Amino acid sequence: MKNKKVIINIFDIVLFALLLCVATNKMFHLFLNQAVVTDGSYFSDIKAYVQEVLGTNELYDFPYRVMFKTASIIMNFCGSAELAMALTITFYNFIAIIITKIFITYTTKAKVFSTLATFGLFFASMIYSDWFASKLIGYTYLGVFSPNPWHNGTYMAARPFMILSFMFGAITVSRYEEDFKDKPTLKVVALYIAYALSLLLVTMTKPSYTIIHLFTLAFIMLFRFCKAKFANFKQSLIYAICYIPTLIELLGQYSGVFTGTTARGEESGIGIELFRVWNQYTPNLPLSLFLAGAFPIVVLIFHFKSLKNDNYYRFSWQLYLAGLLTSVVFYEKGFREGHFNFAWGYMCGLFIVFLTAFIVWIKDAMSLMTLEKTARVRMICMLAVQAVPMVAQVLLGCKYFLYLYRGGLYY
Repeated sequence: MKNKKVIINIFDIVLFALLLCVATNKMFHLFLNQAVVTDGSYFSDIKAYVQEVLGTNELYDFPYRVMFKTASIIMNFCGSAELAMALTITFYNFIAIIITKIFITYTTKAKVFSTLATFGLFFASMIYSDWFASKLIGYTYLGVFSPNPWHNGTYMAARPFMILSFMFGAITVSRYEEDFKDKPTLKVVALYIAYALSLLLVTMTKPSYTIIHLFTLAFIMLFRFCKAKFANFKQSLIYAICYIPTLIELLGQYSGVFTGTTARGEESGIGIELFRVWNQYTPNLPLSLFLAGAFPIVVLIFHFKSLKNDNYYRFSWQLYLAGLLTSVVFYEKGFREGHFNFAWGYMCGLFIVFLTAFIVWIKDAMSLMTLEKTARVRMICMLAVQAVPMVAQVLLGCKYFLYLYRGGLYY
């Protein structure tokens, strides 16, 4: 038995290293082509990022600086802004994959399954076909969206910090009332400092996740505050300190991007109108939501009761709903309206529910050997039903990536 575990561990390490090398190589070449190709293919946001690094950008405002500072440092060694930006985005994806692998392994105790789930997560996409596109104004991505929008480098760069913020957020929100009832230990303080730092870093890279994270936590803390009849005031106040650096950073970004006038001289700010932007890209929002999140939605149908006891799972769906709500309600004024930037928060939530759906599925699969025959057959049927959208979204995601890798347009 011991030798078997050693063999499985070695196989898992080799498999993960191999897939990581292949994925990193392909990601890098995609990002590099997006940065340097000028014939209209490989369309993405990277060229604007390159202009920002070079100081020639006069159209867009980028007050979140982590990715740009990283690219500027790398450019000092490679001499090319395009190469530096491709390396930067690839680097942050590399880190995000490793963090995800560790997290899934930690929560499931699975080895090979955790590796396959990690890469399945990072290459999953919306379900799409010509038939679905005909129902959704001809778009594959727009209006449906994906947990992996390969054309947006800031989203890609923010993911390692997003995953850490989710992990630490799920842990701390479930225990802050107990942790701060009395004097906390140094270990506890270190946990909350790590949480505050991860949330600040994701805000400084791309604030889309931060908005839905704070939105969710505000409602959770308010609910608990009222439920406790204000008895947890001290704990809530101490916990709120974690958010002060992020709020200061977010307010600085808010004043620079969403107030006054845009770079084109148009009115800036945030407007409120239900479905104002989303309706421009899809005539069927329920279908679009299902095509984007079929796998986690099907998993939720079978595991709705798990929301009560599983902190990670419950928090992931709370984030998803926050992203969905902000995307439906808010829009940016001026020329940014059509960019639908509030959809990034929805896609952050989408990525997180995919992550927890993989974890839940793996846990069920790992439990098969401990079940009696009747329960095992039932579990196998459940796993098979959930695997259908999972496999579809991973295989179509790989097909979508290859399409972009060959110069296809993301939308």
